[in-house]
Amino acid sequence: MRPNCLVMFVAFAISCSLATAQQIPIIVADEIQPKQTFAYDAAQSAVAGDGMTAPAISSASCQACGDSNSCGCFRPSWFAGAEMTFLYVDSLPGGRITFSVDDSDTGGTDFAVSDEGGFQDYTYAPRLFVGRRVSENWSIVARYWHLDAFDNSIPDSPEGHVSLTNFLTVVETGSVELSNLDLEAIRSGEVGCWKIDGTFGARHSSFYADQTLNTFGVFTSGNFLQTLQTHFSSFDGAGITGSLTARRPVPNTCCSLFVSGRGSNAWGNAGALGRTAGTVARSPNAPLVGAATVTRFDTDGELAIGELQFGLQWERRLKCIPVNAFFRTAFEYQYWRLNMPPVGGSGFGGTIADITVNSFTQAAEGRADLQGLSLAAGFTW
Repeated sequence: MRPNCLVMFVAFAISCSLATAQQIPIIVADEIQPKQTFAYDAAQSAVAGDGMTAPAISSASCQACGDSNSCGCFRPSWFAGAEMTFLYVDSLPGGRITFSVDDSDTGGTDFAVSDEGGFQDYTYAPRLFVGRRVSENWSIVARYWHLDAFDNSIPDSPEGHVSLTNFLTVVETGSVELSNLDLEAIRSGEVGCWKIDGTFGARHSSFYADQTLNTFGVFTSGNFLQTLQTHFSSFDGAGITGSLTARRPVPNTCCSLFVSGRGSNAWGNAGALGRTAGTVARSPNAPLVGAATVTRFDTDGELAIGELQFGLQWERRLKCIPVNAFFRTAFEYQYWRLNMPPVGGSGFGGTIADITVNSFTQAAEGRADLQGLSLAAGFTW
């Protein structure tokens, strides 16, 4: 769901909910019951997103916690929604690119790079979820999250190095792609005014991170240079996941505070690559050309993921349709670590006339750290 669609969706839910100021009578099978007030149990309401759990309604606990509003507490069987995560991503392929080129007619090393690369920037990613309550304290939920980002950046030079004036064009790119698909069972319970939800299930995860450094063009007068260095690490596999969520209602409001922690471990196919290729030309000399690649594919790998969320959720029964609408905002942190056998590296270098080039590309296991804001909206019915 695109961000503007999510905003329109949330605005629609809020506009419907504002019409529920009066208490709503219950009508059951041809018999008119006395007018009753719905007691809202924010601690029992659904939590959207990665901590998503199904509601198990208890009016007594609502009132015991001092919540006397009429937000609309009822027993939903289905819950679904969408979440948008806005995150700062720090992902690394795991290796490192080093490169230097020197013209002996000038003093010092003209240009040098030593960088781990990857993707370091802000991006966004959607999360979708749908579930069903199958009994008073048991539910099932399916959840999907996917992030895909790409960026250009300026490579880092070795500490203390200052590149001399040259005409070389340097382009560094980095990308990251992460995804999770979950299917879980949820067990709900209460401890005082707290609702505790434990989940356990299966997860399919994928991880990819890369870095590429391109240099090309006239370096110094009469000297032409072109090199390509790239490395990446990847994983695709399945495993187990579990979470623990605690929620507590804010008295006399339709809001609840929550905190959720999740851990998962997946086993599957891992791979990594490091490649270096280059050409240096200076007339009338023969060009210096070389290439090397090191790989490790189809090897056993392990991916560990940790997740944390805490924030505030608002929920209210809509008057125009017989459902509950909820909106949630939270801080989110994710930790991704890939473990696989060592890979190695590849290099290219040499001297032609006055130009000396050295380059090396190391490949290794990748990682990613993500933190930022998540916004979610959905329905329970």
